[in-house]
This record gives sequence, structure tokens and C-alpha cells, in this order.
Amino acid sequence: MKTVVVYYSRYGNSRVAARLIAKHLQAPVHRIEVKRHRGVVRSTFSALFGRRPEIKAIPLQPEDWDLMVLVIPIWSGRPATPLKTFLAETRLAEKQVATFFSYTKTDPHKRPSRWMQKVLGHFGARLVAVGGYNISLKNHTVLKQRIWDFLAQLPPQAIPSAPSKKSSRRSPQK
Repeated sequence: MKTVVVYYSRYGNSRVAARLIAKHLQAPVHRIEVKRHRGVVRSTFSALFGRRPEIKAIPLQPEDWDLMVLVIPIWSGRPATPLKTFLAETRLAEKQVATFFSYTKTDPHKRPSRWMQKVLGHFGARLVAVGGYNISLKNHTVLKQRIWDFLAQLPPQAIPSAPSKKSSRRSPQK
């Protein structure tokens, strides 16, 4: 199964999680970048009112992936607005998507998860896993555990098998 990791990060929390997830899945990582950065207050209002910022294009074709892992922060109880633009501009039909959220207060398994299911269903994609990490904990060990919990939810074929160790035994010489 071809997997790709896509993330948006304003302060670096989602970037760290995305890179760890990509390392475990041996998948390429793509960053969602906004064309014009806005302040925290303006971004919060955009999140509240559902506005979508312009983003730079990411060269992803539908044949490049079967499973997309999105690593996104939650702003004001909703996924970050650059994700909305990305989803609207990406062909998702008949694809599997998993989301890993970075958050401080909002439980990702409630409102953000329901939002993702609704939006992905609109585009013909299916949400297969949801996870998250409370960034206020600032604990790398907890982050790694949350990532392991998240990876356990993914389809088994998405997890690359460990390389087999070749036997070091030599055949007897005559």
C-alpha cells in the first residue's frame, strides 16, 4: 500500500509528529504551506468562520498513494483552515485517509473527527484512523506512545514489514 504523509504546522508540533509517523511508515512527507501568513487572531477568526486561505500546490497525483495520513493542528475546536483548502484541491475519491491531530483542549475523537468523516465522505474518501497528541504535555515519550496507538489503527498493509535478517550460518564445507 502506497502511503503519503501530509502536514500543516505553524509552530512545529505537527511537523515533529508527521516526521515520526512518516519514519515508521517509510512514507514521503509533504508540507501544506499557506501563500500568505496571518496572525493568530486572524487565523482564529478564519477557523471560526470557515474561511480557507490560499496554499501552495503540492504535487500529489491520485495514483501516487492509497492511504494519506494528515497531521493537522486543531484551532478553535476545528481542524486548521489550510487543511480545508488542501482537501478541496486534492482528489480524494475512493481513497483512505487517517488523521493525527495536535491540540491543547479539543478532544480529536469528537468534533474534529466527525468533521473529517463528513468532509471526506463528501469527497468520496474514507476515514480509517484518528489519533492525536495534547501539545501542552510537552512530552516526547507521550507523543511517541500516541503515534504508536495511532499506527495500530491503520490497515495492516500500510505498515511496512521489517527487513528480514539473513541467516549468518554458513553451509558446511567439504
